[in-house]
Amino acid sequence: AVLESVAELTLAVLRSRPDGVEALPFRGVALRRLAQLASWAGQDPRPQLAEAVGCFKHALRLHPNHDDALNNLGLALLEQGLYEMERGQDPRPALQEAVAGFERAAAISPRFSLLGNLGVAWWAIGHYESGRGIDPRPSLDHARNALNRALGINPQDWSALNNLGLAGCEEVQWLLASGHDAEPALVSALDALERSLARNPDNGGTYTNLGAAWRLRASAATDPEA
Repeated sequence: AVLESVAELTLAVLRSRPDGVEALPFRGVALRRLAQLASWAGQDPRPQLAEAVGCFKHALRLHPNHDDALNNLGLALLEQGLYEMERGQDPRPALQEAVAGFERAAAISPRFSLLGNLGVAWWAIGHYESGRGIDPRPSLDHARNALNRALGINPQDWSALNNLGLAGCEEVQWLLASGHDAEPALVSALDALERSLARNPDNGGTYTNLGAAWRLRASAATDPEA
């Protein structure tokens, strides 16, 4: 109810100032939050996400270098792509557009959180490719590059370390399935996840990812071709 009120309030501002670049991203963010609520309720969030994308693109037509609008455009498209991937649809059009938005934003203002978002978008592309028998390593290399840039700015960024480990696990699965040596990638993934937990020991998702990495190590140890 609060988010719906925020969206309506911002719409009222837009009616009074239809060219207001400040109000457009504000409404887009509110619509992204409404999309998240719809997804949690088991509903399709894409109508709200499409409207949010429209707000951010309108803002960018008025102010092409609005880095917050670019970042939020990327987030809305990333959320669309992840939703589509979960349902067996091709998420790459949305994810590739998300990457383009994040990269434009990073060229203007290379914040660690923005680079982390870029890394997640590239990981998602790699994850989809791996599931379709496409070599994900070029996309995962892009993911790692973005996440390492984020860590260069903020070495305490536990989320970037967690996602670095996740990208590593994705590569390990591909390497094992294709009969290649996965040990260096596995060691790197485990190290990133353990460093993430050292910085934030309260994040349950990292424990899940670390457990998956150890399962991959056990699988590699028992695979005669590994």
